[in-house]
Amino acid sequence: MTLSLLAIIPVVDDVLFNFAQSDGFWANLETAFGTSYDVVKATQLRQQWQSRNFSQLPPIEVLSGEVLGTANGAYSSSTNKIYLSASFLNTASSATIVNVILEEIGHYVDAQINQVDSAGDEGAIFAELVQGNSLDVATLDALRGENDQTTIIVNGESIQVEQANFTGTNGNDNITGTSGDDTISPLRGVDTVNGGDGNDLLIIDYSSNNYAGITGSSSYNSGYFEAYYNSSSYDQVSFSNIERFQITGTIANDNLST
Repeated sequence: MTLSLLAIIPVVDDVLFNFAQSDGFWANLETAFGTSYDVVKATQLRQQWQSRNFSQLPPIEVLSGEVLGTANGAYSSSTNKIYLSASFLNTASSATIVNVILEEIGHYVDAQINQVDSAGDEGAIFAELVQGNSLDVATLDALRGENDQTTIIVNGESIQVEQANFTGTNGNDNITGTSGDDTISPLRGVDTVNGGDGNDLLIIDYSSNNYAGITGSSSYNSGYFEAYYNSSSYDQVSFSNIERFQITGTIANDNLST
């Protein structure tokens, strides 16, 4: 384990301890993993985390960015390991690394308490909820519609994994990508995104019917998109070094220019 990870793991442990102690534990578990999970196994996990026993968590292995591709991290139930991208660790903030590790722990938890993989990116949902962040219906629907499955090659062996890219929060995020090909989904708030090098994809979903429309502009690989509720309330993404876009508009008449 790298020195940077040694400093971050206690932060992850604190988040899991606080989550296990919280009154909303069971409700949040249901939001992330559905209603058919194994309550006995979930109870065992909660009791272990309440006792600050995290020995059951999967080990972390750092891989080159070439192996993980666009993903910052991944979890494989077949190897029971969390994989993190070396290039991601070299450039990401501590808070971002914590979020990705929590997302992969979410995939691990799902594999322990559910017989079938939960729909969408349950890891991203788990990571938000355990950190005390709320997710609105539109964001939950978007995350549940994601396909986080892929295959990586480690030491010549094909391994099926659930991966993590850059996913923001409903707050105001500042997200910086890596030198690889990143997928960045900032979600809600007034966000600033820098894709860095590589062929980066920015995913924006403003399909919630609360919006009154989108405005924005871009030139080459920088600009902004803004979805507004009214003149004083809006979500916005200011971006730079973004090469590809996946934009879901509002129910109103949107105005986008490039």
